[in-house]
Amino acid sequence: MRHGDFKAWCGEDLSQCFPSLSVISRRVEEVKAELLQRKGIVVHHVIMTSDESDPVWWQGVKELGWFSIDHSKTAERHGPW
Repeated sequence: MRHGDFKAWCGEDLSQCFPSLSVISRRVEEVKAELLQRKGIVVHHVIMTSDESDPVWWQGVKELGWFSIDHSKTAERHGPW
């Protein structure tokens, strides 16, 4: 869920620009159901990636039971991007 790339176009009210986590969650559940129906694939884990820096938003991701990738030491381990 890229946010930083698009904030400049959103204006002050970001809620009008980005879907809420509840909307994202509903769509994730729809995709999981479709994968089960069409392919017989049961999805047990969801990994959210984003450039979002708001800890409240990330707490919401965690509360959904989803996982995130910790890039806090990526540059230290692998050099600058």
